Amino acid sequence: SLDLIKGCINNGYILKASDQFNLRCALKNYFEGGDNMADILQHVRDSLSEKINEDKTPAIENDREYYFAVGQLTSYFISLSRSKNKTHSLANPIINAKADVRIKDELRKLYKKYNYTIPTRNKRFNNLFAMVSSYVPEGKVEEDLIIAGYLYSNLIWEKSGDDKEEKVNE
Repeated sequence: SLDLIKGCINNGYILKASDQFNLRCALKNYFEGGDNMADILQHVRDSLSEKINEDKTPAIENDREYYFAVGQLTSYFISLSRSKNKTHSLANPIINAKADVRIKDELRKLYKKYNYTIPTRNKRFNNLFAMVSSYVPEGKVEEDLIIAGYLYSNLIWEKSGDDKEEKVNE
């Protein structure tokens, strides 16, 4: 099922990949038990959202946050592409990586490729990239969480409460 999801991402079928990912999580939960992926993702998302909006760069607490953040960064870098045909196959080296060293190397390549479009005062990106760069995961690569972070709406692009208040006050 993971290969099917990767294939959909590679071919640009993001909505289909999201549905397949949800089905995969439901089936894994039904047959294997354990934590509900929706609960895990909600907790990880909320935690990362708070962290990227802080003034001082905090630290990632666990592997789940780390791999979700890797997916978020990958999605953000690909969104910066000015190519006419943005393909999700750019995410393949990260999604298919079997070691953290490879993930960090690919993220550095994407940073070098798209850093000309990232404002230096982008606190959210700076915090997220710094947290990912400095964290060393303990377990094996969790492809499910990388894909979840990649498919989830990007936290860097979200409007924060401060942004909304500024618009109202202007």
